[in-house]
Amino acid sequence: MALKKYKTVKASSLIETIVAMIVLVLVFLFSVMIVNNVMQTASLGAKTKATLKMYELLAETKQYKTYTSENIAYENFTIDKQVGAKPGNEALLILAFELKDEKGLVIGNVKEEVLAQ
Repeated sequence: MALKKYKTVKASSLIETIVAMIVLVLVFLFSVMIVNNVMQTASLGAKTKATLKMYELLAETKQYKTYTSENIAYENFTIDKQVGAKPGNEALLILAFELKDEKGLVIGNVKEEVLAQ
């Protein structure tokens, strides 16, 4: 049998190694940026849902005329509902909703005046 002659490959140079390392670092950096954006978008979606829930509670409060102060837990958020009379005009009530995250930081708030009936 005849032995096959294999073509030998020259060893890579230092420049080729550095270029390969730079390419790998760039790929890693882009992947970290993409994962970071995905995580921020996921938390933004939860905040948007909680804000929509706050507006939904405002609409329900006005529809059913449940003018009492309360704290409502919703997923990882807390919605503080405060009802009080407007100073100088007892015929108006101030509905104040405040959305807080699990750390107690205020994310959003809504204030609206309604007629007391």
